[in-house]
Amino acid sequence: MLQVQFQFTFEEVFGNVATIEAMRARLSEYRAESVIKLCSYLNFAFEWLQFQPNKKFADALLFSLFSEPLRTKVLDSGRPVLNRRQLLLVAHEAARAATTSGKNPVDDDGLGSFGEILLMANDLAHRDRPAETTEELRDRILINFIPLMEYMSSSLKYTVVRGYKLGEILATTRPTAGIDIPQLFESSSGLSIDTFRAFCLAIVSRYVNSGGPQRFPLNGGVLDLRQAVDLMGFETEWLSNTRLPQPEKDFCFSETSADLVQLSTAAKKALGIEDFTALRSRPLFFDGTRYFPIDIAFVTEKIETGPFWFVQSRLDKKKREDSLMFWGTSVERYVHWLLDVCSTQPALNKPIPAPCFDNSEEEICDAAVVCPNNAVVMMECKGGFVNAKAKYGDDPSAVWTEIEKKLIENEKGEPKGIQQLASSIKRAYAAVPTMKGTALGNPKHIFPVIVIRDDIGAAPVVNYRLNQEFQRLLANERLSAHVMPLTLLSLRALEDLSAYMEYASFTDLLYGRILLDREMSSPYWIAPNLALAMLGVRNNSGITAYYKSILPTLAGRLFEGGAAIPG
Repeated sequence: MLQVQFQFTFEEVFGNVATIEAMRARLSEYRAESVIKLCSYLNFAFEWLQFQPNKKFADALLFSLFSEPLRTKVLDSGRPVLNRRQLLLVAHEAARAATTSGKNPVDDDGLGSFGEILLMANDLAHRDRPAETTEELRDRILINFIPLMEYMSSSLKYTVVRGYKLGEILATTRPTAGIDIPQLFESSSGLSIDTFRAFCLAIVSRYVNSGGPQRFPLNGGVLDLRQAVDLMGFETEWLSNTRLPQPEKDFCFSETSADLVQLSTAAKKALGIEDFTALRSRPLFFDGTRYFPIDIAFVTEKIETGPFWFVQSRLDKKKREDSLMFWGTSVERYVHWLLDVCSTQPALNKPIPAPCFDNSEEEICDAAVVCPNNAVVMMECKGGFVNAKAKYGDDPSAVWTEIEKKLIENEKGEPKGIQQLASSIKRAYAAVPTMKGTALGNPKHIFPVIVIRDDIGAAPVVNYRLNQEFQRLLANERLSAHVMPLTLLSLRALEDLSAYMEYASFTDLLYGRILLDREMSSPYWIAPNLALAMLGVRNNSGITAYYKSILPTLAGRLFEGGAAIPG
């Protein structure tokens, strides 16, 4: 479970809430290129310190960003100052403005005052607006939490495994309506998906495999920001010893990097101040000589989603819809694989992929897990993404419209998600069932679960609202089994939860949360869970084993004899 900490803000120091206009005015004093490079370093340093805390390095970092008397206030507060959303916002705004003159924040005339801009960005991370009703309050909470879930730190290992396994599934699944994503990617790009993924992982490994004195150069106890920022860049010659021919290298860089003009053009198309699609699409900044990773996690994400969106952009509307269906099927099969490799104790968890009604090929649900005490988990898996206009705008109704289309009922009136689950439960487990028998037997307790690829599946309020609708669908139904509250999980949350299936039944893990939050109002990452609290932090042995098994294959794509890719 995550710990909730409130970040230090501009308002606390200066008494007024910073505006986007005020922050842009301050940023205009600096050269955009130098700001983007500094954010590249600060983002890396922040993430590194999250996983390898070091007070000496952390204090030196903050000391270099603030001047007195603000420096003392920041250090004495003990509160977090840096965060990923903040740094992405500042880098994105700098790219949007594309200012070519002004101060460099690591020079003497800029050093010590740039921290104020970072505090302004912290103010902008919260969109405050009065709410007159409880529902309005829930809507405001949702709007504020969507980007928090979206830009929360993610496990490199999980992202790499998800990307590689989905690619493997895409390559071995019969294409839907002729949409063969691996083949289309290779025919358009000239290289295989595996080679592109290996390229991205090689970039990530350059930074993951370093840190400490290498990334926090101290001079007399003071962080040398100029040197630290300079160390973030790399030239194309760094990959000169790979097997990749130059045209393939050129393609990989063209799909992952952008110069200031290209980045500015893309950033100006943002649908909200926290729509960082421009940075996510091209996470490497090219200054004409060297490349700087604006966000390591975005580079890692390209391993999973880069080839998919590359192909999507080259299809017509009808084929894009077919491609999304193919992607959805692949996500479902990834869930099957995940449940299988994590269910090492058959007495605790018996996963059943796509269970059917007896004597029928009709599926009851996308996946199920049979557990002790006559309990079963019934799951629907959705691979879709909520569109950027709804996700990054400020209109809760647009978000709910998207959620309803993907998880309740689509534009064509077809049942989705919770309607599918509720219908199957009523047909199979009514007092007088319309379908005789299922592959799940006759459970006494049913745990309904929706898994969605989009991180909105871990946002607060969404689970609450979907559970309310799910309960309405089953109201007044006489059933032979007790149906628990609906649980909504993002795919990342399922990966986290599945680590515990080696030690406890899936139903116990779900019930540990339900006991303390029957309305399902808290997001997965924050909701208290008795079962997880008793088990403590656990490593996902299934994902770890697969990760170690694929590293030589990925390394071998680029380097003779393999490469030093993070283990």
